[in-house]
Amino acid sequence: MSRASIVERARALPRAEIAGIGRFTVAGRHHDFTITWDDLKRAGAWHRGALTAWGFGPGDSVLITSVSCEGIWTGGLAQALRDLGVVFALAESYSWDARRVGTFARRLPLAAVFGLGRETAEALAATASLDVLAPVPHLFARPDALPILRGADLNPVLFAPIGPTVAVECPERAGGHVDAQRWSLRAVDGQLWCSGADGRPGGLFEVPLGVGGTVRTGRCACGSDDPRVLLA
Repeated sequence: MSRASIVERARALPRAEIAGIGRFTVAGRHHDFTITWDDLKRAGAWHRGALTAWGFGPGDSVLITSVSCEGIWTGGLAQALRDLGVVFALAESYSWDARRVGTFARRLPLAAVFGLGRETAEALAATASLDVLAPVPHLFARPDALPILRGADLNPVLFAPIGPTVAVECPERAGGHVDAQRWSLRAVDGQLWCSGADGRPGGLFEVPLGVGGTVRTGRCACGSDDPRVLLA
């Protein structure tokens, strides 16, 4: 049986009611939530908008640094890259895989690196040099890596997994946008709280995220009406 036949038969099988279950942890407490097939489509569409705002398109090459359990934050990004015809490679976000990040940055004309974290930044600084990232036009970094990258005279923008969602900074650099159709964020005494925006039964409601910050609403200069998160 050919591979194509196997794929076609698999597609004909009954599909599960949900696509998966996401989990994030705050102060040792796990919070689970369902991920529907519509959620996956929505995540891809939202990330396409975010990528288009930065000008990514067919022929670009990018690198994603993450781990397999972070699919709730990077799955939509990967789908959007496929939809836009952007070639992407993967590297683990642990310190032991920093050499792979450096190799990709040296050997490929990367348009961006997504998900840069503290472990990768520190390992690159210790084993080689963060200068290897200087030719990359766009560095989308997690909050714990921002001070390290800025200290190396690099100019990163925010890519922050926050609870069940991810905040992605636009070219205006006025905070990380969050998909308002799926999530509602608000700040209480300087701390971020999250609820599911669609009010689905059993969904998340008023969950403290253990992250300090503020939320800006109103249309951004980039044209998006999604709220922006400014982390403390």
